[in-house]
Amino acid sequence: MMSSHRHKKHLLNLRYVTLFLLFIFVWAGCGSEEKDLEQHTEIQSGERYAFSQWQPNVTYEGALRNIMRENNLSAHLHFEDFPLRSTIYALGAFEDLKGEILILRGESYSTRAVADEVRFIDLENESAAFMVWAEVEKWQGFEVPDSVLSFTELENFTALQANNFGIDQTKPFPFGLTGTVAELSWHVIDWPEDDTVHTHEKHMVTGPHGVLTGIPAEILGFYSDSHHGIFTHHSSNMHLHFVSQPPLYSGHVDDLTLSPGSTLWLPAE
Repeated sequence: MMSSHRHKKHLLNLRYVTLFLLFIFVWAGCGSEEKDLEQHTEIQSGERYAFSQWQPNVTYEGALRNIMRENNLSAHLHFEDFPLRSTIYALGAFEDLKGEILILRGESYSTRAVADEVRFIDLENESAAFMVWAEVEKWQGFEVPDSVLSFTELENFTALQANNFGIDQTKPFPFGLTGTVAELSWHVIDWPEDDTVHTHEKHMVTGPHGVLTGIPAEILGFYSDSHHGIFTHHSSNMHLHFVSQPPLYSGHVDDLTLSPGSTLWLPAE
């Protein structure tokens, strides 16, 4: 359970609450909403893409397959060298798989297990075993149909709406989701140093994990159908991290069920 017994921690939580509410207000005014709606590619770490005018560059360091197949948990990115501008959106895992990385608008919502509690982590002096990120200045919101509830349905709707919006789906792209989540399965990885055998199932339970119900949440995702084993798992075209409130949690999304009234956000020109 999240630690809140210290005054300093209480002030930090209030800061995240304020930032979350401010984000909802700003995104809600970004533009009008619209109702309508394996092949594995070898990509080198750090490769950049040139998109159409409103598609941001997506960059990554490290790769999931290096973690899963080679037990390579070493640092591939050091935050002392990483510019945390207000337009940066990122997700990933810390060095040695000790926690989950989430960056929204250049602010860290990253978490780690400390003394059996999930705590928010300042990125100063930290490193990532794996991270994918993009720089987005503007977003466009689209109402998610009430029929879209499951993880798979969200994946399909994201692809459809991105195509309708003119996003080039031969390239990866970031997206966001806001609204109330009926049910969200999550984990914050805390990998044992002596375990060299990785599976997706073990990653989901090795560290704090659980199910949240009926919570307002902000979710950051990266979508690609050609980066399986790079920054998405082989069974999905999406990689999602979340921050919820209240209560204040953040981590990796393993599964979810949406409530009606959610909003999908895509990069806009």
